Amino acid sequence: MAESVVAVAAVFFFVTTVVLLLLFRKQEKEIKRVRDLSEVDELTGLLNRRGFEERVTPFVHQVVSSNMGGERRHSFHVSHLSIVVFDIDRFKVLNDEHGHHFGDAVLCRFAGFIRDSVRETDFACRWGGDEFVVAFTDAGIHRAKMLAENIRVRVSEFAPLSSKGAVNVTVSCGVATIEGGLRTLEGVMRKADGALYRAKKDGRNQVSLPAVPRVS
Repeated sequence: MAESVVAVAAVFFFVTTVVLLLLFRKQEKEIKRVRDLSEVDELTGLLNRRGFEERVTPFVHQVVSSNMGGERRHSFHVSHLSIVVFDIDRFKVLNDEHGHHFGDAVLCRFAGFIRDSVRETDFACRWGGDEFVVAFTDAGIHRAKMLAENIRVRVSEFAPLSSKGAVNVTVSCGVATIEGGLRTLEGVMRKADGALYRAKKDGRNQVSLPAVPRVS
């Protein structure tokens, strides 16, 4: 009798443990799913600002440490990291003239151009509105400029149709890289934004680098 009670208790304990383990794993997957959704832009499927910052910031620290002679501590080590900020030219006008559904379609297609152009080790996000950001790992400023130029050209050849006919879409880009006194993601983003402003000021539909300081 005692042996049968022990056997039943053992089975009950085993079944309870398995059920609790399955529930825990299910809850873990749900937490991960919710977390992933909170880091992805719903419209384009790219990372949102939060997801981008969380993934890129450790690589910024890694590059800064490498530049300062720090030792390698990661299996995937990067020694360069460049940021490209993209802004669709006159997007508000495009939205106003052709409608928000058309504007959303343009954003999604542009996200597709970016997605097709980045590697698994790069990070792309919709920063907000019609502004997108890509972090190119192990790419110096000139390689990042070339990659941005390839995307810019693809966009300029893209002529989506609206109810009013084909629409010309262009994009301006600013490029910056982690070097010198730049040691934070915020700092390199500010530098890339400055380069983007130059691209807009110089006529749009182009890729610009940060201005070179004048030596007096």
